[in-house]
Amino acid sequence: MPTMLTPEQIERFRSGKGSPYLAPNEVLSLLPWLNQNGLFVQSMEAVEVNKFTRIDVSILGLDGEEDWESHFDVQRMNGLVHQKVQSAVDEGGEFEFQIWIDYGSEYDVERAALQRRGSS
Repeated sequence: MPTMLTPEQIERFRSGKGSPYLAPNEVLSLLPWLNQNGLFVQSMEAVEVNKFTRIDVSILGLDGEEDWESHFDVQRMNGLVHQKVQSAVDEGGEFEFQIWIDYGSEYDVERAALQRRGSS
């Protein structure tokens, strides 16, 4: 279960590829680390999995006025992701999520350089 990302994973998750499909607990366990490192989930695809097929549930992104300019508040945006993932879990069924991340608008570039050096 990922609780942090390598610089290579950050680049992949920020690219058009996004993450591999993650279980709900994997997404939830990653959110605190994203908050600490100035990253947020900018978009998320949820799929419901059954015995025979994957059913595309929806593409989740910003939700209208409630989330307008959420990229300015990394913790708020990741909090919304937590609510959406937890809601899916609470409704039952088996879900997997693919996420795309980015740095928040207030992210300090110097902090990113320090984080890269620290994980080398």
